[in-house]
Amino acid sequence: MPETVTVFGADREEGNSVAVFLLQDGMWKVRACVADLSSPHAKVLESAGADIITVNYDDESSIDIALKDSDKCFVLTNTDFLAPDPLQLFQWERLPWML
Repeated sequence: MPETVTVFGADREEGNSVAVFLLQDGMWKVRACVADLSSPHAKVLESAGADIITVNYDDESSIDIALKDSDKCFVLTNTDFLAPDPLQLFQWERLPWML
């Protein structure tokens, strides 16, 4: 039985490329997470055999549902290299004894 890969952002350029590659490879079951079920990317992926679901990235339970029974996932994040590192801020603010 093929492993399920959940691809977040499958209606955007990078996520769509990953979903298409996995579908063409034929060794994976693809769960494509999109913002709009009626988007052109969603329709093409569905016709190619992907399971299409909508995800609200501001709702943790929506993400949990998308990942349910998934073996792997693809997520692309944005990084602001000029912003302070939130982990370092957390350490200094929450753990003053580390100074």
